[in-house]
Amino acid sequence: MATLYYGYDYDTICLNCGEKLALEEEEKKSGKFTCPNCGFENLIQPEIIKSDEKTLSLVLYLSFFYGFIIFPAIIYAVYKNKSRFMCFHSLQAIYFQISIVILFIIVFVFSFTVSSSYHYESRDSGLMGMSFLLISSLLVYFIGIWFSIYAAVKSFYGTRYKIPVIGNYIYERVYGNE
Repeated sequence: MATLYYGYDYDTICLNCGEKLALEEEEKKSGKFTCPNCGFENLIQPEIIKSDEKTLSLVLYLSFFYGFIIFPAIIYAVYKNKSRFMCFHSLQAIYFQISIVILFIIVFVFSFTVSSSYHYESRDSGLMGMSFLLISSLLVYFIGIWFSIYAAVKSFYGTRYKIPVIGNYIYERVYGNE
């Protein structure tokens, strides 16, 4: 029987009274449950995503341009026990922005090392190394821009878009084995 649950890991919401409920495995398999609060017979509904959550998730990814990690961290702190959708997208935005910074640093250090080693051989090699540094740094930046915009649009439409590499880890952390 479905039980009332006042924490983070609830499975569904009663459509009659709005209570958050944790379901047992038999109920999940059958696709229906009875609310212990009001006795209403419910069908299991997908996660309900509010329009303000969709808008906030869009802003989370676009914070790559203005608020960086601070805004997604604040949203995560506010919504971590309220909405798994917001928790997923705020964590993914945080991890994505951190990974872009790390990737940028790795590319910059590698490119700078290559350009400085060429600099000692000849002037033309040094310019080639510096242009490699500029091009590779811009490539990382534009990849960050592209994924930020794409993830923002996808989250605005209510999807659980997973950014490659980090998305599966965040999804497992927030949603488990759903």
